[in-house]
Amino acid sequence: MEIAKLSLWLRTVEHGRKLNMLSGKIKVGNSLIDDKSVAEDAFVWEEEFPEVFEEGGFDVVIGNPPYVRQELLSGMHK
Repeated sequence: MEIAKLSLWLRTVEHGRKLNMLSGKIKVGNSLIDDKSVAEDAFVWEEEFPEVFEEGGFDVVIGNPPYVRQELLSGMHK
């Protein structure tokens, strides 16, 4: 997670701007399980993003790994 934070910070840093604090923005857990009695690292989306779910939830979710083989994509689709 530290490498992810550093990578994102390096991409967003701009001369003269206040530094972005990313600690509260990066979440870690098992996103396939939302019951902590089943898995200690269960990720309960409603607990992690209460303000989002108060508004009806997410519009888009981007995940990793991609489920498409990027080597097979043409230049336009990469």
